[in-house]
Amino acid sequence: MLLSANPAASGMMAEPFFRGEAIARGALSGWREYPLRRKFASLQAQLQAPQYETLWQQPLGFWACDSDRALPIVLLDWTLGEVIHRSFAELRNLPRVGVKKLAGLLTLLGRAAQTTPAEERATALEAADRSATRLEPATDEPLASDLNERIWQQWKATIVRHGLAGEPLGRFSESLQDLPKPLWSTALSEFLPLSLDGLRARKNYGTKRVTAILQVFGLLHSLFEHAAVCHLCPRLIPNRLAAAESWLRNQREQARLPELAELNRDFLLPILEQVEHDLGREPRELLELRIGTRGAPLGVSEIASRLNLGLRRTYHILDLCSAALEIRWPQGGSLLQQWSRQSAGDPSKELLCHLKAVAKVFCR
Repeated sequence: MLLSANPAASGMMAEPFFRGEAIARGALSGWREYPLRRKFASLQAQLQAPQYETLWQQPLGFWACDSDRALPIVLLDWTLGEVIHRSFAELRNLPRVGVKKLAGLLTLLGRAAQTTPAEERATALEAADRSATRLEPATDEPLASDLNERIWQQWKATIVRHGLAGEPLGRFSESLQDLPKPLWSTALSEFLPLSLDGLRARKNYGTKRVTAILQVFGLLHSLFEHAAVCHLCPRLIPNRLAAAESWLRNQREQARLPELAELNRDFLLPILEQVEHDLGREPRELLELRIGTRGAPLGVSEIASRLNLGLRRTYHILDLCSAALEIRWPQGGSLLQQWSRQSAGDPSKELLCHLKAVAKVFCR
């Protein structure tokens, strides 16, 4: 008797074959789940300890990063407490939770286990709560792919702990070209009540803007993370402007005024380089003509004519230069004015002419 290649057509049942395949699949799945089961039990025991109780109300998604793959989406809104007080089998039997999703779950639990609940988390939330009474909440892409809510909370806590919340965002930006002008003077405290998702959801806050904000917070955190809070207050200033200020303070202690070449090299050049870094080449060229690094200082109309710019555009660029220097170096204008008054009796009219031109840039 010939049997058909089709089991159904031959009247024979293929159940034994398929049952054997199912058993093999189950054995393979169990073998792959075994190390996951053991790791889950270890993390579960650790996270159920009393010192982690302050974290139990946090959603599991709190520890998720943008670069994560194969996360258990169904569990991201569950609190940490809900997850760790269930058995591995219960979680395994949830819809669309397989071996890969379980591995993703263990990644999140591992991050939760590395959190220091009593210090980092409590400090950060306390800082944000203090600011929330005065500011409004309401954000696009993170600074790096491994940034998550836990790290963002730590960054904010560092800002508050070291008294930097009232400082303007633009003072610490890598370049002011990364930020729209209205954000130059926005205090860091404006962002303290916001979650990472809240920052990204803000109206008109695209990838570039959010990244620039996160860069500032990340930079300040890296500088002050391990610094002790004491009676000294940190003061941060761009390297170029710090060099210019140091030179200026030295000159105020001297009995003589410097040569014009020295003024250009040690004071004006660092300022011009900072302006170019923050605003671009055109503002630097305009400022060079205004303060006269290569000759006598020029008036605004002369500068507009020489650079083929409209008068309004020329004034706008000068205003940008003044605003940028005010944000970057708020003490610069007053230091320069004091030195100008101190040097008013000097016979070097050419030098005083340059000093007055520079002072006008700082004090528009």
